[in-house]
Amino acid sequence: MVAAVTSDDMAAWARALGFSLEALARNRRGLVTPDQLRGFGVEMFRDILMSAVFTGSGVIVVPVLKQWWRWLACVGLACVAGYFVYQGFQSMRDRLHPQALAVEGKPVFEGGYRQTAILRIGSRTFTVPQGRANPQDIQSLIPADRTYRLYYLRHTGRPLSLEPVGSGR
Repeated sequence: MVAAVTSDDMAAWARALGFSLEALARNRRGLVTPDQLRGFGVEMFRDILMSAVFTGSGVIVVPVLKQWWRWLACVGLACVAGYFVYQGFQSMRDRLHPQALAVEGKPVFEGGYRQTAILRIGSRTFTVPQGRANPQDIQSLIPADRTYRLYYLRHTGRPLSLEPVGSGR
């Protein structure tokens, strides 16, 4: 359980939120650890595969539709395929040129799904991975009266690490 962990015990706090103190130290300098980039190749190929699936479904479905539905189907499928191409391109950019950026603010708890807690800090969202803690423990671990700094990847916005920086403003 995470309820006993406080932000004063940074090592336990970082483990509870799913990152290491080494990663936090590198993120402070704008750098990213190899562990934080793990999985980007899979994401990139998944996005490319999804764009191929939507393009292929357009090739199969569009000819059997009536004239005006063809245009609508083409535009819709092209938009979805384009989205996945864009996501794959952003993942590739983060993989080739990783850079950690930071945003500060007070946390806003936005609920969660199953055992996942979702927080918004500044303009970014931080998701505590499933199985790390339940949402009630996260609310006690990250009190709303403090200010936090969230480090994230430049292109995809994927959260990297989180640290308390003040007691409020």
